[in-house]
Amino acid sequence: MSMELTAEARKRLRSLGRTLSPAVQVGKSGLTEAVVRQVARAMAGRDLVKIKALDTCPDGVEDVAARLAVDLDAAVVATTGRTALLYRPNPDLPPEKRSLPPT
Repeated sequence: MSMELTAEARKRLRSLGRTLSPAVQVGKSGLTEAVVRQVARAMAGRDLVKIKALDTCPDGVEDVAARLAVDLDAAVVATTGRTALLYRPNPDLPPEKRSLPPT
């Protein structure tokens, strides 16, 4: 089950996501277990991750983002073009590195 975000939280996360570089690229093999593990590792060190679906990716970016959100218990913040932004709170991060304050 993926988490829900308020409109205010989504707006803040989209703003923060603009400066991020894609942490993971999904290529011609689509969303494999290796890609899911790679996104999970990226989310271990931060709570906001940008994913890029390459032109060769057989799935649309919305499908990739939705499946990752379910698999990783994250929220899809936005999808723009071939890029998706995912958020999952990480309580292990120090407060100054968190994208959103704890609720």
